[in-house]
Amino acid sequence: MIISRRTLLFIAILTLSIPVASAGDLITDFQIKASNPPDDRYTDIDTITFEWGTSQSSDAVLTVDGTPYTFSGKTSFKQSVGPFSQGTTVHYSLDVQSGNLSDDQSGSIKIENAAPQISVSVAGSIESSVTLVWQSVVRRTLSVEVENGGKQSGSASYSYTGDTTLRSWLDKTSGQVPVSGSSKETVAFTVSVPHTATEKTYSGNIQFQYDGKSKNIPITVTVSQPPAIPKVSDLNLGDVKVGSTHTKSLTITEVGHYKKLTITGVTAKGRLTLINSPHEIAAGGSGTINLKLTLPDEAMTPKKCSDDVVISTNVGTKTAEVNYNIPFPELSLYSEKNSYEVSLEPGSSSEVSVPLSIRESGGCNHLKNTRLSYKWTSYPGRNPDILEYFDVKLVGDSFSLIRRGDDKTADLHMTVQGTAPRGVYTLQVSGSASNNNGRVSVEEIEILNIPQNLIVVTEKLDGLGTSNDNRREIKTKTINLLYMVKQELDKYSDDVSIACGLGGDVYEFIYTIENTEYPRSIEQSNGAVDTVSTLHTRYASLVDHLKHFKDKNMIDLDSNMVKNEEECAVNKIIFKIEEIEPKTLCEERSKYGNIREIYMIIGSKEKASKYGEEAVLINQEIEDNKTMAKSYEDEAGKYAGEFEKISGINFVLHYSDCKEIYSNAIEHYESAKLVYEHIGNDCRIDSDRVSGDINKVVYTLDRLEQFRSATIFGFIALFVLLLFGAMGSEHKRIPEKRIEKRCRKLMG
Repeated sequence: MIISRRTLLFIAILTLSIPVASAGDLITDFQIKASNPPDDRYTDIDTITFEWGTSQSSDAVLTVDGTPYTFSGKTSFKQSVGPFSQGTTVHYSLDVQSGNLSDDQSGSIKIENAAPQISVSVAGSIESSVTLVWQSVVRRTLSVEVENGGKQSGSASYSYTGDTTLRSWLDKTSGQVPVSGSSKETVAFTVSVPHTATEKTYSGNIQFQYDGKSKNIPITVTVSQPPAIPKVSDLNLGDVKVGSTHTKSLTITEVGHYKKLTITGVTAKGRLTLINSPHEIAAGGSGTINLKLTLPDEAMTPKKCSDDVVISTNVGTKTAEVNYNIPFPELSLYSEKNSYEVSLEPGSSSEVSVPLSIRESGGCNHLKNTRLSYKWTSYPGRNPDILEYFDVKLVGDSFSLIRRGDDKTADLHMTVQGTAPRGVYTLQVSGSASNNNGRVSVEEIEILNIPQNLIVVTEKLDGLGTSNDNRREIKTKTINLLYMVKQELDKYSDDVSIACGLGGDVYEFIYTIENTEYPRSIEQSNGAVDTVSTLHTRYASLVDHLKHFKDKNMIDLDSNMVKNEEECAVNKIIFKIEEIEPKTLCEERSKYGNIREIYMIIGSKEKASKYGEEAVLINQEIEDNKTMAKSYEDEAGKYAGEFEKISGINFVLHYSDCKEIYSNAIEHYESAKLVYEHIGNDCRIDSDRVSGDINKVVYTLDRLEQFRSATIFGFIALFVLLLFGAMGSEHKRIPEKRIEKRCRKLMG
C-alpha cells in the first residue's frame, strides 16, 4: 500500500503491510515487486524491486531500511534491494523534487518465510464398483492433489500397502512428487482390472509423507461378474416366393462370457413356426433357434413383412425380427418375331400369325387377373380408316392366374388385304395385371407391306457371312439403309429400286470376295480373271448406287472402304498368280497375260502395260525356241532317213556306224521334243509329231537288232555243230592210243 505523509499516522494505526499514498501528480506507477512469484508476497529469498515514474524530469531519493538511493534528472526509476531476513519489517520512503513541485511516498513491507508448505488432498475419488468385461480391461482412477504453499520447491513421497492383487493392478505403487514453489501437482493412480479377475473386494492404502507429516488415502475395488448377456441378430430373407417354405436359423449367443444363459421359452409369430430351440447356452457359447416360414400358394399382396421371434430368458426377454419381402409379380410379353414382312398386290391377301408369350418373369409372386389389349400406333398416311385393311383377332386375351415363372400363350392373327398401302404398320400389344403395381408390359409388332425384291435382298444380306470388320460394316450399313427404306416407304418410294440394286451389289461384292478360290496353277488363274471381272463390275455398280444415297445423306458408308476391299481382294489374287511357277513358256505368257488383263479390268493401265511387255518378250522367246526346235527336227529327219535305208546285212556288218546314225537321229529328235515341251501348249502337236518320229526310228532299230541277233545266233549254232563233229572223231582214236602205250611199256 502507498501512503502520503499526511496519512502516515493513520496507516500506522491500521498496521497495513504496504501503505502507499500520493501527494500530487508527480509520482506515477509506483510498484514494489518480489523476484519470485507471486510478486506481491515478499520472502527471505526475494530481491525487492522498487519501480516508479514521474510526469516530468525529476530528482528522487529512495530510502529503504535506512539506506538512501539518489536519482537525478529522470522520468523512470528502478532500484532492487534485499533479500531481507524472515520476520523483518522493511520501511521505505520516497521523495521526488522537480523544480517547485514535490511528491512523496512511504510505507513498509513484511518479510515472510519462503520454506515449502506441502498439503495433500483427494481431487477425484475412485469408483469402487467394477463389473468385468470379457477380454477387456476395466480401469478406475484415483486423483490426488499435492499443493506447495511456499515459494521454495518441495516434494511428497507415497507408497502402497495392502492387497497384493490390487497392487499388481495399480500403475504406480511408490514414488516422489516434486512440487515447485507456489504450485500444485496432481497424481493419478490407475487401477486396471483384467477380465480374469476373481469376484471379491480388494483393499489397500496409499500413504503420502511430507514435511514430517503423513496422510493415508484408502483405495477399495469391488469386482463382480456381469449377468448373462444374450445377443441375437435379425434375419433378412430378402425376396421370398409364394407357395414356398423356408427353414432358417437364428443364432443366439451369450456374449458376457461369465454366466450361462437359460432360455425359458420361444414364441414364433406371424407366418413363422418354431421347430426347436436350446434350453441353456454356456457362458460365451451360442445356440440355434430353428424356424420355418411358410407362405401360402396364392397371389399375395406385395409388401415388406416382419415376423417377431420372442425369446424369454433368465435375464429378461429378447426379440428378433425375421424380415422378408413379398415382391410385385412381373408381367412380360414376348413375340416370336417383332417384325413381319408381307408383299401384297391388289386382289391378294396374306395371313400373319403372331404367337405371344405372357410370362410371370419375376419368379416370386403369381399374376392375378391378367388382361391383354392391342391398338395400332402407326401406319402409312393420316387416315385411321386405312386400318380396315387388317382383320385382327386376339385369341387368349385374359388369364385369371399366371403362376410365378409360368407362361401362357395367346395368338394374334391378322389378315392383311392386298389393297393395303405400302408401308409399316405398328401394332402395340399391352398387358397388365391387378396386382403388379399398375405396371404395363408392352410389345410392339411391325407389319411391313413392302416390295418382294426388297424383302429378298434384305434376307440375303442378313444371311451373308463376313470375315473382317470392313466387310461387316459395309453389310451392316447397307442393311440399315434397307430397313430405313422399309420403314418409310412413302418417303423413299423413289429410292426402293436403287436400294435393292445397292443391296444386290453389296451381296455379290462381299460374296465374291468371301468365296474366292485363289489360283494355284496357271489354268486356275484364267478363272481368277473372270472373278476379278465380276468383282469389279459389282464394285462399279455398288459405288454408283452408293453415291445416290450419300448425296441424299441416307448412308454413312465411306466409298474408300469399298475400294480398299476390292483392291485387297484383287492384290491377293495377283499375288497368288505371281507365286505360281510356270512349267512352260506358254504358261509364263499366260501368267503375265492374265495379270495384264486383271490390271486392265481395274483400270491400272501402267501396270497392265508392264506385264504386256513381259508377255511380248515371252512370245519372242517362244518363236526363237520354235525355230531352234524345227532345226533339231530337220537334222534328226536326215539321220532318220539314212537309218531307214540300212539293210539287215549292212547293219550286221557295219553295226557301229549304223548305231551312230541311230543315236544322232534320236538325239536330235529328243532335243526338238524338249524344246517343244518347254514352249508348251502352242507346240503340243509338234511335240506329239516328234514323239511319233522317235517311235518310228526306235521301231526300225528293233527290227534291225532282231535281224542281227538272228544272224549271230545262226553263226553260233553252225560253230557248235562243227565243234561237236571234231570231238567225235577224236573220241574214236582213244582205244588205239591206249594199246600203243601198253606195248611200248612191255617192250621197254
